[in-house]
Amino acid sequence: MKTVGVICEFNPFHNGHKYLADKIRETYTDCNLVAIMSGNFVQRGDVAVIDKFIRAKQALLNGFDLVIELPAVYAVSSAEIFAKSGVRIAEALCCDILAFGAENNIDDLNEIANSEQSDNFKRELKQQLLSGKSYPQALNDTILKLTDNSSKAKEILKGPNNILAIEYLKSINSTSILPYAVKRKAVKHDSEITENIFASASAIRELILNNNDEYYKFIPENTDKNDFLNTASIKKLELPLLYKLRTMTKVDFITLPDVTEGLENRIFYAVQNYNSIKEITKEIKTKRYTEARIRRILIYSLLSISKDMQKTNVSYIRVLGFNKNGETILSNAVKKNILPIISKVSQYKNILNCNEQKIFEKDLLASDIFALAQNTISSCNKDFYSKIIKM
Repeated sequence: MKTVGVICEFNPFHNGHKYLADKIRETYTDCNLVAIMSGNFVQRGDVAVIDKFIRAKQALLNGFDLVIELPAVYAVSSAEIFAKSGVRIAEALCCDILAFGAENNIDDLNEIANSEQSDNFKRELKQQLLSGKSYPQALNDTILKLTDNSSKAKEILKGPNNILAIEYLKSINSTSILPYAVKRKAVKHDSEITENIFASASAIRELILNNNDEYYKFIPENTDKNDFLNTASIKKLELPLLYKLRTMTKVDFITLPDVTEGLENRIFYAVQNYNSIKEITKEIKTKRYTEARIRRILIYSLLSISKDMQKTNVSYIRVLGFNKNGETILSNAVKKNILPIISKVSQYKNILNCNEQKIFEKDLLASDIFALAQNTISSCNKDFYSKIIKM
């Protein structure tokens, strides 16, 4: 039986995700399906709209057998680190296949992924960055410059799912894991346009946060509406975030991931002179420093995530939920003993070394701060008393 991994956020779990699970099972009729999912903070530099255990439950109800948490340190990161960390967990769980959504086929994506790993590519990318471009723009221009069919490459790079798919392909290159791409259904990533029962996660989140019940037609019918009673919004973290930023020095900012080439000076100036996150972000943003990068940096500061932490490899498997098949996957992973499995949070200090504990404690902190972003503030230490979802 094949084990198929999906690196995801499910923010929230919607019909597009159900379609992905169904397509995987249509292709691999006898398989186990694993979700390696961001916890309560996500890659765009934001909080998840609902709690990670609720999202894990929704995944298990709709085709997945096992849900593992992608640690916060790596979940809130660049696409490269996000992909690499998810793949490491997939490998530790003995996944045979990594499935993902994409706008193009594997051959097209592999052509770009392979070119990115050459020395010539790395040299050109460095030159593009030195010219003052943002990393995404420098990456885009390097690919276009070094690809034989630049018009085709340009079209491929327009697909947001393709960008992450290319990082997945690069990450599995040194493993035995095979890729499987599913063409995105109906609507584009972050699109405001809806089609039939499909909408982008961002459009659905907006409906949810605006208390518009229209969101319900874009999520699986078996979803409990009560799952959305206590939603979360990054806006509710503005004061805690402003407080944290105002306690930080330039040296503190230098320790954060993605803060390079004097960016700490722009951040420090903005924090000292502006009174809202929107104003601070606008002041820091330039052609070189994208808004997504700035949002992640702000979350790094809130969670005290350092460059050194993000340079580490994933060192544990944190279980959020499973069914009978998922239990078998975990049993096999225990036998392989590639990474320790944490199913009981109170035992983490007995399982992990000192540095690994610090990474895990960021997951705990992320949950405690996420609780402040909810409509009804939850108590601390939820990770300790929330039970693993079992189906």
